[in-house]
Amino acid sequence: MGWGNTFKQRTVVDVATEVRGPHLAKVPMAKINLAKVVTVDFETYFDVDYTLRKMNTSTYVRHEQFKAHMAGVKIGNRPAKVLSGKKLYDALKAIDWTTHYLLCHNTAFDGLILSHHFGVVPHMYLDTLSMARGLHSNDIGAGLDEVAHYYGVGNKIPDVLGASKGVRDLDKALYDKMAEYCAEDVRLTFEIFKQMLVCFPASELRLVHHTISMFCDPILKVDIPRVEKELAREIKAKEDLLVSVSGGETDLEKARKVIASNESFADLLRAEGITPPTKISPTTRKEVYAFAKTDLDFTSLSEHPSERVRNLVDARLAVKSTIGETRAGRFLEAGKNGWSLPVLLNYYGAHTGRWSAGNKMNMQNLPRGGELRLSILAPRGSRLVVADSGQIEARVNAWVSEQTDLLDAFAAQSDTSPTDVYTKFASTIYGREITKADKLERFIGKVCVLGLGYSMGPAKLQTTLALGTMGPPVFLELDMCKKIVNLYRRMNFKIVAFWKRCEAMLDDMITGTEGAYKCLRWEKECIWLPNGMRLKYPGLRCDVGENGFKEYSYLRKGIRVKVYGGLLCENIVQALARIIIGDQFLELADGHNYRIATTTHDELVACTKTATAKKCFNTMIKVMTTPPDWCRDLVLSAEGGWAENYSK
Repeated sequence: MGWGNTFKQRTVVDVATEVRGPHLAKVPMAKINLAKVVTVDFETYFDVDYTLRKMNTSTYVRHEQFKAHMAGVKIGNRPAKVLSGKKLYDALKAIDWTTHYLLCHNTAFDGLILSHHFGVVPHMYLDTLSMARGLHSNDIGAGLDEVAHYYGVGNKIPDVLGASKGVRDLDKALYDKMAEYCAEDVRLTFEIFKQMLVCFPASELRLVHHTISMFCDPILKVDIPRVEKELAREIKAKEDLLVSVSGGETDLEKARKVIASNESFADLLRAEGITPPTKISPTTRKEVYAFAKTDLDFTSLSEHPSERVRNLVDARLAVKSTIGETRAGRFLEAGKNGWSLPVLLNYYGAHTGRWSAGNKMNMQNLPRGGELRLSILAPRGSRLVVADSGQIEARVNAWVSEQTDLLDAFAAQSDTSPTDVYTKFASTIYGREITKADKLERFIGKVCVLGLGYSMGPAKLQTTLALGTMGPPVFLELDMCKKIVNLYRRMNFKIVAFWKRCEAMLDDMITGTEGAYKCLRWEKECIWLPNGMRLKYPGLRCDVGENGFKEYSYLRKGIRVKVYGGLLCENIVQALARIIIGDQFLELADGHNYRIATTTHDELVACTKTATAKKCFNTMIKVMTTPPDWCRDLVLSAEGGWAENYSK
């Protein structure tokens, strides 16, 4: 039971009034025929090593050790039945899934079990875990026990599953105990769903469905030979690097341990005349070595004149990061036996509504042109059609701030022009004309246009560029960064003014003063968005810091975190950009019947037959350049293409 216990229990009327709000009466709420809702919860075998703690979801579900002990099945308001074996199989097959909905808490898990082991794909996926993230972000955790307590419908039965660890064949006593636990989970899931349904926007419920479909009913394929080649290259590159820095040491494991050890690695740097960089640990408040990829003093050594020093830094970063090997291995596991690649994205994974990566594969962080991205294939006879929204956050920021000259500049740029918004700002920085051919200068202009709109200061700009957070690492002197920041703020004074407006919103949200601006409405501790969802800042307050300035903070699941005008601006812009992308997603999926296979931040990837790829692409560009009704004067842009693999 989490800190959500401090909340009063909710009733259906309470939640409907609280979550929908008086400002959004025209936002259609979801409507579902509850008699057609099938609530399911599986209890499965696990042991010390075969567990979701150590494996990703798709590997666990598809593994040869997988066994479903039982499942609770509840159709509509009828009592839940806990079934196993053939009775479970027959009960699931007896349901007309072309007309019935599947409801679970964490439907990605139970839904993949149903599709992979039982051949069940429902009319629509419903998920109370996803809904809880969307409705209660920053308030409570999304676990079933905490959400059920929040809604006042009860709690999970404690201390049951631990007894089944490592037990493949349950005795009657344990089976009965787990069956009671399973039935209660099903009841809780259905009860909280009924309460959530009255205040959940219909469009968002469709996004939940499509998000779950990417994982439970996947269509993408994996180019196994390409991934195997990339995995071998990754391993060989790391081994070669270790050999080069260890003086020809053939025992690679020994070399790894030397590089991975803080003290041993510090000695290697000292041997090259380098004083190992240090920092103060935020947890222990003691001085520790600064050898992480986010430590600027360390990563700057990658540009040291000595090749030996550069190789040491590269080796350290390579040894400490196994993401390339791990992800390639998971791609191979996901695609073996001709299986489709399940794409797990967490609906409302971020406070602003954006999706986050799941299944321990981080499908939202595949470098463009990288081998793993290129290894993702369309099914035979189909193409992947990709469309990417151009500079959507910068455009939305200019729109919401009424920085019309920046919007006009976005509207005026074209693919054939040698300049664009990034080069124009770079030209101002460097005092000479910069074109798209000036890659480095344009990149700096791009980082500034995209990053400085949220009140990023000179030091943060310097660090962002140096760490390569948004592209290749670039080092600029702090004085140069100060010049750039001041230049941006003079040129985009209305964006700066919007930060102040956001600070005023924070003041209003503290006092409970209602206000409105463009598509936004705010009241006590929240901002209503045009899709009927909210940005929530529970426990918002303002203190006076040691420097005499206001310091705003709110509670994020019980932990106090800071917020300020520029950060609230970023939250608003990202939330609005996500709504635009989400609406485009639904227009393509539901309005034009295109299958969206995955989405990466501001990019949508559809899968369609080869013969219809061009038509699909043209439709996607049209949809993704048409602004929604609540911001008709927003100028949008999109580009992309289509291919057999994820190459665009």
